[in-house]
Amino acid sequence: MNKTNLGWAEYNWNPVTGCTFGCPYYYARKSAYNLRGKYGYPLNDPFRPTFHPEHLHEPEKLKHGARIFAVGMGDIFDPLVEPEWVSQVFEEMRKCPQHTFLVLTKRAERLKEFDFPNNCMAGVSVDRQSRVGWIDLLRDCKAKMKCVNFEPLLKPVDPNFEGIDKAIVGALHNEDGSYMPLKKEWVRTIIKEARRANCAIFIDDSARAHRHPIG
Repeated sequence: MNKTNLGWAEYNWNPVTGCTFGCPYYYARKSAYNLRGKYGYPLNDPFRPTFHPEHLHEPEKLKHGARIFAVGMGDIFDPLVEPEWVSQVFEEMRKCPQHTFLVLTKRAERLKEFDFPNNCMAGVSVDRQSRVGWIDLLRDCKAKMKCVNFEPLLKPVDPNFEGIDKAIVGALHNEDGSYMPLKKEWVRTIIKEARRANCAIFIDDSARAHRHPIG
C-alpha cells in the first residue's frame, strides 16, 4: 500500500486490479502495462481483473486511521471480478473500522448487489452528462456513505446531489503531466448543486490549473 498525493485519500490499496470498461484515458491501464509480468500483473493481458491476495491485509498494518482509496488500479465491481474477491476485500474493511475506504466504479448498475461495510464510501466516476444517471443508482445502493467523482470532467454535467455525501472534481491529466483545460462554468455548476444539497465538495488541484476561477 502506497501513499498518494490525492487530496482526498492518503493511501492507495490494490488487492484487486484491472477493468474491462475501456476508458481510453484511464491512468491505471498504462501503469498495468508498464508492470506486465511483474507483481502479479498478467503478462499477456495485464489489465485483466486480477486478485492480489498478498496485498489484502495491508490496511491492518497501519497504526493510525487513514483515508484509503481502494482498488484505484481497477474496478472492484467489474463483471470479471469474482464475488469471493469482493467479499474478502469488504471483510478486510470491516476488520479495520479505524479507516475510511473509498471505492469508485463505472459499473453503477451492480452497486445494488452489495452490502457495504459501514466505513466504505461507495462512489461512481462520472465524466459527462450521459452518465449522470449513475448517480441515481448510487443513491439507491446500500452504502451509508456515497461519493460522485468527476475526475476527469470531460463535458458539462447537471447533477442532483440529494443523498450524496461528497463530490470530487478534477481535470484530465496529459501524459506530460499537464492538464486538459477545464471550463470554469462546468465546475461552478457542480459547486452550486453540491451546496444546494449540502454535499461536501473537493476540488482537485488539476481543476485549479490554469488559474481557473471556480469559487
